[in-house]
Amino acid sequence: MSRRRTPRALWVPARTTSLLLLAGCTSVTSQPSAPSPAPSLVAPPRAEEDAGGDALGIVARPSSTELTDARGDVWLVRRRDRAPRRLDRPGLDLTRTSVRHGTATVRVRAVLAAARPGPGVLDLGVGTAAGRWFADVPLAGGALQRFVSPDGDRVRCPRATSVRRDRVLTVSVPRGCLADPAWVTVRVLLSAPAPGGTLYENAHNDRPFAEAGTGRLYRAAPAD
Repeated sequence: MSRRRTPRALWVPARTTSLLLLAGCTSVTSQPSAPSPAPSLVAPPRAEEDAGGDALGIVARPSSTELTDARGDVWLVRRRDRAPRRLDRPGLDLTRTSVRHGTATVRVRAVLAAARPGPGVLDLGVGTAAGRWFADVPLAGGALQRFVSPDGDRVRCPRATSVRRDRVLTVSVPRGCLADPAWVTVRVLLSAPAPGGTLYENAHNDRPFAEAGTGRLYRAAPAD
């Protein structure tokens, strides 16, 4: 007597039966999946940005900064001297410098120890993602003596202003002259000719030169 075969349409492998039970049978319970992490409220910084943050992860994007500098740190640099000499020159001595990246201009306000303007020049370097711009501003105020693009070309910026009042020299450079940057860094150096050498004073430390300027300053919000 031959065995009765189960029709192929009714034959289901045991593994498939188990999967069906897991998928649709109410008698089988599965472990709940872990909740997805909440999306961040702060977009990740782009490669050209250095976004800092506090303990809560809130990104700080400053638009201004203020630098203080000790008095009596003007340096005389001569070729024949092995080391620069520190001098007291109030007319070239910076005490405080503020920088603001505004909605329309980048403004530098330099305060000197003496009210009488000297014969020197404020060398202004403005770094952007495209490179560094340079401007030479007379300490007595007035038109820029030189404005150079990151390519090394001398360009015109007729709307840039430089005003000297007592001990304060204020320089404003339109953002349009800087190709409308998202952020800037600013380096300030004062220089003046001297017998046998050059006098130097920078706004960032008590040495003759500063290796770096300010951190990145982002354009201020229109309401600021």
